[in-house]
Amino acid sequence: MAELAMRTETEEDAVRLKTSLAIALALFGFQPAVEANAAENYFKGGRPLTIVVPYRAGGGADGTVRDIAAQLEQIIDHPVQVQNKDGAGGQIGMSFVAQSRPDGYTIGFTPFPTVVAHYSEEGREAPFTRESFTPVILYTSLDYGLAVQSDSPWQTFDEYLEASKASPEGLTVATGGRRTTSHVELAVIQEATGANLRAVHFNGGAAAQAAILGGHVSAYAGGPDLLKHARSGDLRILAYAAPERRPFAPDVPTFKEQGYDILFEGYSSFVGPAGMDPENVAFLSDAIAQVVTNEAFSERMISGGLTPRNEGPEAFAKIWADYDEQIGTLLRGIE
Repeated sequence: MAELAMRTETEEDAVRLKTSLAIALALFGFQPAVEANAAENYFKGGRPLTIVVPYRAGGGADGTVRDIAAQLEQIIDHPVQVQNKDGAGGQIGMSFVAQSRPDGYTIGFTPFPTVVAHYSEEGREAPFTRESFTPVILYTSLDYGLAVQSDSPWQTFDEYLEASKASPEGLTVATGGRRTTSHVELAVIQEATGANLRAVHFNGGAAAQAAILGGHVSAYAGGPDLLKHARSGDLRILAYAAPERRPFAPDVPTFKEQGYDILFEGYSSFVGPAGMDPENVAFLSDAIAQVVTNEAFSERMISGGLTPRNEGPEAFAKIWADYDEQIGTLLRGIE
């Protein structure tokens, strides 16, 4: 009793706060990924866990990562900070992660195919390859499709493909820039179908969207940004390059179901530098998985046109190797 009486008011407040936090996390479906002593051993250095975002603060990727970081901090009971290292289309931030010490205190948000595009491009001299990183978790798929204006004459991809082949100069398709995800998607479509399409590269997705909405091109090869324009009635998505129809767009067919062998996805993931301790990798992967598999988080991703995933280190490593073989080869061949 004497020992209890000596507890200060501040200590009591801290205990009440931790208890309330534990209850709140339990209510939202969060459970500790590992025993508390495992977290203590992992973070015995005392430094915060740093998540590097290779883009500017305030963007879509940054907001999602900060949401994950806030929830992750409560799960592992250790400070988590987000650092933005923008530049060179994400290469500066990715390089920082690759060159960090593999002590488990630094991981980075890594988008696909962007990271593969960087080290696949001749002359770019990116200071990293796939072997420079440790896969931690792949947590969403980004589906890409081909869209036309809603008042265009093409109701299906078949009709659009026929029109492209009948056009001597080819049909124009907007992309977000040379060797961007939308450019890669367009190359995949052309390779699989023989479509006569001419890429018109813009400086980013916003400019490409403006081009299709303004009728300056025949179509736009886009990702999650297609959805809001389809919902508003401005665009018609002819097909998604997904393995199956998506719940956020159940009326949009896939290329596959229309008879075309086209499958192309982007991914959102977290990676660390090569050489991380496998136990630390597993700890982080399990903890992040608790955030990204939470029902509220998953629903938010789906509403934004993303497909939740939970691919741990081994599965993620295989997906990356396959991606290198398929998309990396294609990237090395496009101009």
